[in-house]
This record gives sequence, C-alpha cells and structure tokens, in this order.
Amino acid sequence: MKKSLLICLLLFIQVYANQVFFELNEKTKSIVHNNLKFFIKDNHLYCENLKNKNLNLLLDNIESKIEIINSNNLYAIEIARGQVNTSYSLYRLDINKFNDLNIDIVNPIFQKNKIFSYERSGPQWYLDIYCITPTSITQCGKGKLSQINNTDMFETEIYNKTIYYTFNAKMIDNIFTIESQKQRLYSKPNVKTKMYLIKGDKVEILEKKDDWYYILYHGKKDIKAWIPKSAVE
Repeated sequence: MKKSLLICLLLFIQVYANQVFFELNEKTKSIVHNNLKFFIKDNHLYCENLKNKNLNLLLDNIESKIEIINSNNLYAIEIARGQVNTSYSLYRLDINKFNDLNIDIVNPIFQKNKIFSYERSGPQWYLDIYCITPTSITQCGKGKLSQINNTDMFETEIYNKTIYYTFNAKMIDNIFTIESQKQRLYSKPNVKTKMYLIKGDKVEILEKKDDWYYILYHGKKDIKAWIPKSAVE
C-alpha cells in the first residue's frame, strides 16, 4: 500500500484505481487537470477554473511540494507528510466551487462510494471508512487492523462487526473462524487426515458442498482441506 500511496509525479498525471495522483513542486508549479489549473504562488495553493476563471484559494503556508489526489469530484490535498503517514484535507468540487469538507484522511484509497483512510500509530494500523453519497460524506466505519496469519488479509472491528479487507481496500466476505476446540481436517468429506485446526483459526471458504466446506488456511504453508459446516457455525 505504501508504494502506491507515495507515488511522486513530476510532469505528468498517473491514474491508479479510482484515483488520480499529481504533484506540484519546485519544478512543476502548476498543472492542469479537468479544466482546473492548480498552481502555487507565494506559498499559497490556488485552483483556477479555466472555463469561468473562478479562482479558489485552497491552502496557505504550504511546503515546496504538495500532492493532490482526485476521485470524481473529490480532491484530497496534502497537508502533512511523515515517514509512513501522509495526511490530506478533503474538498468537494460543487458547481465550480471548492468546498472544504473539514475531513482529514490519511494514506487514502478511494473506491466508488467509499474512502478508506489507513493510519499507522506505533506498530498498530487503524482504518477509518467514509461513505460517499451525492450530498454528504460521513464516517461509516472505524477500527484497528490486525493481520491474519502473515497474509495480506486484515480483520477489523467496524461497529462491533468483524470485517476483512486486503490492504488495497478489497473486502473479503468469505472468511470464517473455527469454533471447535480442535477441528480435524478432511481430504474429502468424511475422509479424515492427521491435520487439524484449533479454535480461533481463520479460514477462507473456497467451495460449499452439502454440509461441508472446502477451505484454505494460511499458515506456515497454505493448507486446503474439507471441514464440516458446523465447525464454523
């Protein structure tokens, strides 16, 4: 995630997923995007609408380098940068005018109708989720991120509900938790192996067949096996 979030652009614009990154710096003091001209003057960041010449002052006392992320009519403008976290202030372009939404996001990933804000504090990652509607942006989820079995899967408690995501904000909806104290694994339904999982292990459901699940367990090595449906319910 960090590599994608810290892309530095000099003289061009790059599209990444639902986001467009561009950067203003000492060499590139202005850039045009969607008929909007962003430019730095006297340590102030301005945006000029090239159609109606409307001029907006977005930020003052800015650094010599600033990154902007665009997703549809939303613009995230960099306000602080650390070794891991880069913070942005969120704006919405409404009828050719920029409105400050008074929302700060960190290391954001934009989806079609959501914004995922990933912030690291010490060894812990935190996730804030904002839901986008035509008229508003509201926080609809918040929680810690805990890595599952050293994979790119993370679980977070969002309003007392456990949800699983990858670090690029892809939701995983087929993760289940072993409920049995010791659950034998099966090579085929009703054919036992010597392997087993224990209560609390996370498994990914690959296939369902009658009262059985074909699962993938990420451990020191990946294991695929069958378990009875009752093991996770």
